[in-house]
Amino acid sequence: MSESIESKRKFLIASANADRFTLLKHLIPLHVGRTTFVSAEDGMQALHKVDNDPPNIVFVDQEIPRLAGAEVVRALLHRCKTPLAIVILGQIPETEDFVDQVALGSVQYLAPSELETKIGQVLARALNFLSQGDGLAFHLRFLASGDILIRQGEEAKSVFILKRGRLKAFAKGTEGAVLLGQIEPGEFVGEMAYINGEVRSADVIADLDCELIEIPVNHLDHLLFQKPAWSKALMMTLSKRVRKANDRLR
Repeated sequence: MSESIESKRKFLIASANADRFTLLKHLIPLHVGRTTFVSAEDGMQALHKVDNDPPNIVFVDQEIPRLAGAEVVRALLHRCKTPLAIVILGQIPETEDFVDQVALGSVQYLAPSELETKIGQVLARALNFLSQGDGLAFHLRFLASGDILIRQGEEAKSVFILKRGRLKAFAKGTEGAVLLGQIEPGEFVGEMAYINGEVRSADVIADLDCELIEIPVNHLDHLLFQKPAWSKALMMTLSKRVRKANDRLR
């Protein structure tokens, strides 16, 4: 996997609130793993640090000394030459400045009171935005616990490899959803779409925060030829599925 797709873990936290910085520094690694942090206590310092050592994700207080949070964000969007995801720590204003960026996922709002409950979803969206810009035949996909990866009956466009976290698969029947099993790191997800070309046969939901490799179905043949480790992972996944099916028949 390319270095760029693996290294998106550098955070700048622009906040004059020391307790907020400490909380973010504690919470973020719980959801995304390996990280490095840079701090800024005011808006001008934040811009200076981004210019000298660009991060991948910026958390900035809506109210911050020397330059308003919205002005910091506007300057970052204008000056940054590399993809950057920004989280504004504050309430969505009545007249939102960054409508297009919010729609794309490059800018998000997060109320400080919701840091502990919603930071997983915010980080997943920020990292997904960054991953889309790699220009590769595959990219990383991030889920917060409870997010739905696959819906039963949908057309299958991608296959996934779970790198971190845990997923659960459920099949819908006349008597409700039936748990088919758990998917652990190293396993393929949605591989039957690649094999038989049919629609999704189950719902797959994140049981924990997850990091996956997303591979378009039409690129998988080429990538399996290039990456023997992925071919082995696919064979091991299929073998596990067959064993589970046999166990259910006994």
